[in-house]
Amino acid sequence: MSSKEQYADYIAANSFRAVTLGLGYPINSRSVALESSRIALSGAGRLFGFSGYSNKGATQFIQVFDAVGVPADGAIPELIINVASSPWNFGAYFGSVGRWFQRGIVLCNSSTAATKTIGSADCWFDVQVM
Repeated sequence: MSSKEQYADYIAANSFRAVTLGLGYPINSRSVALESSRIALSGAGRLFGFSGYSNKGATQFIQVFDAVGVPADGAIPELIINVASSPWNFGAYFGSVGRWFQRGIVLCNSSTAATKTIGSADCWFDVQVM
C-alpha cells in the first residue's frame, strides 16, 4: 500500500479530524452543557488554547492532561489554571505553534491544584485543537 493510500485510509478512519488535516487549521471542541471534564482530542495533537466559564461558588482549578480519556483522581496534570470564586471566565493561549500532546487533550475541573480531584459539572469549555 502506498503512503498516499495509507493517508487516505487514515483520513477515512478519522473523519472528525479530516478538516484539520486537510485544511491545516484548528477545530473547536466545546461543551453543549455544563460539565466537569472535556475530552478535546483523542490521539496526538496540538492545543492552541481554550476558554471557559465556571459558575462554582468557590475557587477551583482547570487542569489539562495528556491522556486519551478522563484520568483517575490523583493524576498529575500537564498544566493548571486557577479559577477564582465564580462566576468567572478562564482561558489560556499557546500561540500559533500550540502545545504538543502525545496521547490526547483532556481538560478537567478539580478542587485541588497539584492532583486531579474531579469537581461537579459547573464548567463550560471551548477548546481549540489540531
